[in-house]
Amino acid sequence: MRTNTGTGGGAGPGGPGFQAFRTKSDSPYAERARMIARYVERVAERAPEPDAVVDTIMQAVRSPYPNLRYPVGKGVKQQIWLKRVLPWHWIERTLRNNSGFCMQRRRKTDGAV
Repeated sequence: MRTNTGTGGGAGPGGPGFQAFRTKSDSPYAERARMIARYVERVAERAPEPDAVVDTIMQAVRSPYPNLRYPVGKGVKQQIWLKRVLPWHWIERTLRNNSGFCMQRRRKTDGAV
């Protein structure tokens, strides 16, 4: 895999960000890289606005007794609640299936070592 650094370095004004990510088409990892890129794009579309994150950080900084975690973004509080009530293997399966790059577990075969 290779990245095009462009001018200015990282993401944001003057930088290429994740859009500059490239992989060689003949790479054995090309399909996996495309799947990960699509997943990152979906996550970025649902990510909270930077202002919401900054406001939450400022709330933590100003608090005399800051919390350990601050949920920011759509659906985060529901995810936290689900992690409390659902078995972990259900959550793992859901994440694996919704990520777009489902990694299947190896199944034991009869008599194979």
